[in-house]
Amino acid sequence: MPFGIGKKKLAAYWFNRATIIGRISTAPQWLPVLIGISISTGTFFVWQALIVEERTQIEQMIQLQSSAVNKSVAAQLQTRIKALQRIGKRWEAWGGIAKANWEYDAMQNIKDFAGFQAIEWLDSTFHVRWIVPLAGNETALNQDLSREARRRVALEIARNRREVTGTRSINLFQGGKGFLVYVPMFQGENFGGFIVGVFRIQELLDTILEDDENLKRGYSITVSDGEEEIYSRNVVSRQHSQESGQETTINLHGVSWRIRVWPTPQLLAKTQSPFPQLVLLGGLLLASLLALTVHLAQKTRQKQHQAEVTNLELEGEIAARKQTEAALLESEKRFKFFMNNSPAVAFIKDEQGRFVYINEPFERCFNIKLANLLGKTDFDVWPSEIALQFRENDTRVLTEDRTVEMVETVPALDGCLHYWLSFKFPIKDVSGQRLLGGVAVDITEHKQANEKLTVWVNELEQRNREIALLSNISDFLQACRTVEEAYTALKSLMQPLFPQLEGGIYLINASKNLLEAVATWGSSPLPSLDVFAPDQCWALRRGRLHQVENTHSGLVCNHVHLNELPAECVCVPMMAQGEALGVLYLSTQELGRLTPIKQQLAKTVAEQIALALANLKLRQTLERQSIRDPLTGLFNRRYMEDSLARELIRCERARNPLSIIMIDIDHFKRFNDTFGHEAGDTVLRELGHFLQKYIRGSDIACRYGGEELTLILPEASIDIVRHRAEQIREATKHLNVQYQGQPLGAITLSLGVACFPEHGSTGEAVIRAADAALYRAKKSGRDRVVCAINSTSPAEDIDRASPQRF
Repeated sequence: MPFGIGKKKLAAYWFNRATIIGRISTAPQWLPVLIGISISTGTFFVWQALIVEERTQIEQMIQLQSSAVNKSVAAQLQTRIKALQRIGKRWEAWGGIAKANWEYDAMQNIKDFAGFQAIEWLDSTFHVRWIVPLAGNETALNQDLSREARRRVALEIARNRREVTGTRSINLFQGGKGFLVYVPMFQGENFGGFIVGVFRIQELLDTILEDDENLKRGYSITVSDGEEEIYSRNVVSRQHSQESGQETTINLHGVSWRIRVWPTPQLLAKTQSPFPQLVLLGGLLLASLLALTVHLAQKTRQKQHQAEVTNLELEGEIAARKQTEAALLESEKRFKFFMNNSPAVAFIKDEQGRFVYINEPFERCFNIKLANLLGKTDFDVWPSEIALQFRENDTRVLTEDRTVEMVETVPALDGCLHYWLSFKFPIKDVSGQRLLGGVAVDITEHKQANEKLTVWVNELEQRNREIALLSNISDFLQACRTVEEAYTALKSLMQPLFPQLEGGIYLINASKNLLEAVATWGSSPLPSLDVFAPDQCWALRRGRLHQVENTHSGLVCNHVHLNELPAECVCVPMMAQGEALGVLYLSTQELGRLTPIKQQLAKTVAEQIALALANLKLRQTLERQSIRDPLTGLFNRRYMEDSLARELIRCERARNPLSIIMIDIDHFKRFNDTFGHEAGDTVLRELGHFLQKYIRGSDIACRYGGEELTLILPEASIDIVRHRAEQIREATKHLNVQYQGQPLGAITLSLGVACFPEHGSTGEAVIRAADAALYRAKKSGRDRVVCAINSTSPAEDIDRASPQRF
């Protein structure tokens, strides 16, 4: 007795099944074909939908990876080009540079940024004069780069446009493929040559891409310059390059590359699921079975009809019944064969939820036999919460009287929960009793693959956001003019990069004995001192990242508040050019937020900020040194000339006067002869400090040369300047200048005054007029103020000085 069902139920089942088949058999002959085609077509559409969905997910994953590679390469190239620009700016600011200093600067950039073959200086004739490093690049020395077409075109573009220009891929003199970046240098209108970055493409791109974890998971990448492929990585097969590859373009200072990224066959094999093929196979088998069943039913009915026509007697009817029963038994065997060899589990329950049938895959999956399950419910087999879920789903199907698709969780033999895609539908047996049928397919592997893919996509999106934020921080720091401006910018720029963490940037002061907080962020107060000594931080003492995973048991730095301990914290030393600049501190009140990825990001951020701040401080120092006289602290003559031209234009536009005072120290040689040249330097230094405190904020005090000083007073009339000159002359006499504890005596000044436009229409003319007035003041006895001669009136000498001294 099949399936352990009673005789009455079995007879009713076969009677009901024969009735259904009899009705089908009276249908037209093309009905089996129509059923097979309909089910096959529906299966095909479902299969295609699953394939399209899977391909869409893969394309999104590849597109995200391609965008990440493009941004990473562009950001790293821009960083190296900016490093070359900084070398060129220093050359222009200094008006040239000693070879040793240039080689040191270039070598530091080569050490900081991998991928350089060499950094060269080309003179204005396009000849290579200096190379760093020279070893291995000797063949390029003194080469004329204009002889090769690609190099010559890039050189001329860079010189004529005064902008950074890169070449296409070329064959390097040193061998191998590479490209050049030209940074033109101008001093005014004078062309000073180029700073040239020589990059070896293979080494540069290997360095940029070697830490990309996603590439290691199975992505291939090629880089092309025009139609020429100049780089490839992890290219196992190009079969999927055109089908699945994503291509992006980098255009940077004339360097135009096409980057193509596609998955390897291994990665595609991991991401592709067998579920669509199973659906297709199952649907086609089901279509074939139903079509075959209908066809057999039609054939059976035809034979039975022939028997009834030819044999009206009882033997004919009995024979026909037996023949029909044999066909039904055969059909049942085929049905059982199909169900027991199907990849899906199948079951039938009554309205009370009691099992009346399960197929063999069901028995194998859950290690339970049909004989032991008959008459039992889900509550007798599964845990109560799972059984309750099954019962609610069964009730919904019977209540709505329709097929319902759902995902259910069932514990497997290994104890783990598996996900099953279930189709439950209402049916009736031959007696009219309502039953619940269902088939289910294990989709655990497919669901886990989708979850992993979602995690990878989220990680890629997070890395892209962090790269964009890091690039934004670097751009802002490069644009800052002072370190104070950079401190203000960092406070708002760091919060989006570490949104769930409290943090701060501490920098070592000029005395190297304290660290001060210059920028802090976070939703709660920072659990660290605002000022502390370097030896209070383990990261600075060890010269490496220091993490405390549990502040209650780990080694906590002394600058962390003991009464406000965070859950975990990390200190990252900020190093630039081998010198410690400060510490990046991060903390959180929840364990697990300082992941290894966050720590690596913190190290990268610390390196970028340290390098940017070091460059900014160096730029401020160089700028100050280029415009200040080192002895007096006043502006130098070059700055005076630039400022005078600028102020003259402004005053002329506003129709305001501009006055100049030329100052000379009387008998300055006496200080040098009597007390020594260092005493004379002391006099100049103290007078410079005095003038800086005595003049207005808009006035400009400069050292003109030797003991001569110049004051530029914008928007000051000749009368006001006369009065100011007299005040300066009188106040200088009261200066108490000492050298090695010995007073140097009173200091007297001779001053010449001139005004624009009264005494000249150009800066040079006004200075000459003031200088001539100074000469007359010294000739007239010194210690006095003399005004320049007006072009329409005789000279006017103002002498309120004490008796002349020589």
